[in-house]
Formats: sequence, C-alpha cells, structure tokens
Amino acid sequence: MELPAFLDTVRHHVSPRLADLTGIEQKAAADPPAAERDLARWIAGLICSESSHQQDELAAIRARLDDINVKLEKIAMSQSDIDAATQELTSIVTDVQAQVAQLGTDFTAIQAEITSLQSSGVDTSALDAAVAQAQSTLSGLDPAVAQITSLAPAAPPAPSA
Repeated sequence: MELPAFLDTVRHHVSPRLADLTGIEQKAAADPPAAERDLARWIAGLICSESSHQQDELAAIRARLDDINVKLEKIAMSQSDIDAATQELTSIVTDVQAQVAQLGTDFTAIQAEITSLQSSGVDTSALDAAVAQAQSTLSGLDPAVAQITSLAPAAPPAPSA
C-alpha cells in the first residue's frame, strides 16, 4: 500500500472513530473497567471493520515484509561468508608475511655460513648460485605479498547488537 493510500485509509476509517475515544476517556475516570471494555470493543471494531480490499492490502504488505525478511537473512548469511573469507585471507597473508621474513633471516644465516666456508677454502660457487636463485625468488615474493595484502582489508567492525 502506498503512503497516500494508507493516509487516506486512516483519514476515512480511523479518524472518524477517534471521537469515540473521548467518551471512553471520560468514562475511564468514573468507571475504569467499563472504559477498558469499551476500548477493547472500539479496537475490535477497527479490526473487524476492515474491508476485504483492506485485508487484501494488509496481506500483500505482510507478503512483502516476509520477502524482505528472507532477503535480509540471505544478506546476513552472505555477509557472514564474506567476513569468514576475509578473516581466512588475513590469516593467510599474516602467515605468508611471517614465512617471507623467516626466509630473509635464513638467507642471512646461510650467507654467513657460506662466507665462513669460503674462508676455510671450500668451493661454494654452486651454493652461491643456489642462494642467489633463492634470493631472487624471495624478492619476487615481496610484491606478491604486497598484492595479497592489498586484497585483505582490515577486519570489519563487529556488528552492533
């Protein structure tokens, strides 16, 4: 039901009956139980006097509200899935960053060991080449980690209750 139609219904079906409330209110001072009974009858009269057209309109509104509730539930489920995926991606990025940092530390230790071996007269040329290749791979990981990091936004704020 569109707002103008709703307001029209209120003007024509509810407003004329508002005057009855004045009498009920006056009766409440002298005889509260009788006023409560009259008020209950007044409300029941409003409900029962709805035309079949109004009842159809109300049924259509209820159906629309049900559809909206279903869509909201789907959105909430989708948001939960997105939040879970975001947390997982953030965890992966953190893990990869830690592993890249560890690789850097390990390469530094390996290079120190190679230098020590070289000073002992050991031929480390093949090992030097392998380390250079590993460092190249490590250098390639840095932009990849940065790219993944840009995909993992900060965790969304917790929904308010």
